[in-house]
Amino acid sequence: MRINTATSFRGVARGARRAFAAGLSALVLTVVGVGLGATPAHAVDQSTATCTKSGYGLALGSGIPMHVPETSSGSENCLLSASQYGSGATKALQTAMNKCYGESLTVDGVFGSKTTAALKRTQTKIGVTSDGIYGVKTHNKMKFYEDDTADGGPYCAKVEAL
Repeated sequence: MRINTATSFRGVARGARRAFAAGLSALVLTVVGVGLGATPAHAVDQSTATCTKSGYGLALGSGIPMHVPETSSGSENCLLSASQYGSGATKALQTAMNKCYGESLTVDGVFGSKTTAALKRTQTKIGVTSDGIYGVKTHNKMKFYEDDTADGGPYCAKVEAL
């Protein structure tokens, strides 16, 4: 019996290519599937750095500095959530919610249950997931407060998006 080695090897190669393609497809679907799982709004495109102080973001259109939460290194790309105490970032957030969204929080820098509830209400008003965690999505939709009358304040304005 004579075996055509060229045909046999082509058959093996074709089978190997199919197996490789199937394996690759499964891998891609697995990796993509991981990315399709539900994630909180604050976790998408977010830093894991904590907001620790009040800094300045530039108001859209005017470029006037507005009080915003930021990290100790000056980045506005940060997270702020419950159980943070005495933070200048929390004070900036509380002030913005009071002045721009009608809340009546004590501006004490304590991110407790009242601040969490106020943030959830604010997030609902601005159209982001109401999870009680301040991050990039909330930052990009929220108005912040400026009280410096030399800059035309006091007023509320959105700042440049991150």
